[in-house]
Amino acid sequence: MKKLIIILLLISFIFLAGLSYVKEYIYPLNYVEHITHFGRLYDVDPLIIAAVIKTESGFNPNAVSRSNAKGLMQLTDDTLFWLYSKTPEKEEHNDNYIFIPEHNIKYGTLNLSILLKKYEDFSTALAAYNAGQGRTDKWLVDSRYSDDGKCLKDIPYSETKNYVKKVKFNLKIYKLLYPNLKKGA
Repeated sequence: MKKLIIILLLISFIFLAGLSYVKEYIYPLNYVEHITHFGRLYDVDPLIIAAVIKTESGFNPNAVSRSNAKGLMQLTDDTLFWLYSKTPEKEEHNDNYIFIPEHNIKYGTLNLSILLKKYEDFSTALAAYNAGQGRTDKWLVDSRYSDDGKCLKDIPYSETKNYVKKVKFNLKIYKLLYPNLKKGA
């Protein structure tokens, strides 16, 4: 009986240590104060924000993609300038501004909020985040990709199709690992 208890304690310790490793290194939740603040401000689930950041940059604030998208949430200059027009603040913006986690999360979350409201379907909103609204709108009016003009039944770009799958998978993992992180928490 004593050996069984020791084995169970050892297994529990290994599991908890492993879970800690997964949370810290594989599925981190850095910048939680900004994620929760802007999630609340723009009415976006913080776990969605975390899943997008994980997918876009792996929580690397200095990430730059081959299409020159920048920062944690991988915003292009065009998207960023469009988003500036959606906020009342008149902030000073320089070339490094987008690499500051607070600002990148602010504008990335604003973008997600706009897309989640415009596209009633979560997968379609994610496709628009990755491929852009113009492409997504064209796919929605094409019967090869949408039956109802609201939801995509297929995504013609494999990169975007895989992106949507990754964000949704990462969201499931974040929900399992961080069940107490809710909008407004």
